[in-house]
Amino acid sequence: SSGINAEYGEFFKDNSSLVDDIVYHVDTSAIMDLILKLVVCFETSITRFKVCHWLRDVRLIEKLIDALKEEAGSETLCNTCQLLCDVMKVCRDPQETFKGAKDALLIELESEETIRRLI
Repeated sequence: SSGINAEYGEFFKDNSSLVDDIVYHVDTSAIMDLILKLVVCFETSITRFKVCHWLRDVRLIEKLIDALKEEAGSETLCNTCQLLCDVMKVCRDPQETFKGAKDALLIELESEETIRRLI
């Protein structure tokens, strides 16, 4: 199976600094792919639902936006922008939602606070 199982989801959740480390290396395309896999590639929709809530709780979107600094390198800026767009696209996909619930990351991406921080 190409999905990530619940055991890996728990591993990610148990490593509190993981998101900080991942965002720090967002200039690497493999890291961008890893974040996207964390958002979409779980074997069950309930595991994906839980992991997306965890990613919201550890402020993934906020940390990605923080990476959009003037002094950031072009790869960081490009990858971060592409990743935010990809996360939004995937989170809008009705096949990726859990029982019709609006995705936690999408709610954060569309929030007034996030929009304000981006402009």
